[in-house]
Amino acid sequence: MTEKYSYKAYLTLFILLDLKFEKSKDLQLGRLLGDMNPNLFADDTSADSACFEDFLDCSASYTSDEVLNAYNASIDFLKMYNNEFGFEILELIEELSFKEYEECFCEKK
Repeated sequence: MTEKYSYKAYLTLFILLDLKFEKSKDLQLGRLLGDMNPNLFADDTSADSACFEDFLDCSASYTSDEVLNAYNASIDFLKMYNNEFGFEILELIEELSFKEYEECFCEKK
């Protein structure tokens, strides 16, 4: 995926996770959102600059700009943060459907 398309995918994931956090107030999800937040600094990538870079790494294997690829890169990113960084978000990963991701992605300008 192109970097521009990956950025849209990243923002879509952040918005979806933020909506889920508003309902659940899950601490693990809150920690992840704190690291991912693209609204804190002027460069609009993430509060923890490594987060967006990690997302780009996850999206690099997807060669075309398609919503399904954006969704799969998002799932890969969440799995990496679950497995490598100790965020306990496996249930969230299982619940995040392509349909809800696609709807949010298509609404995001």
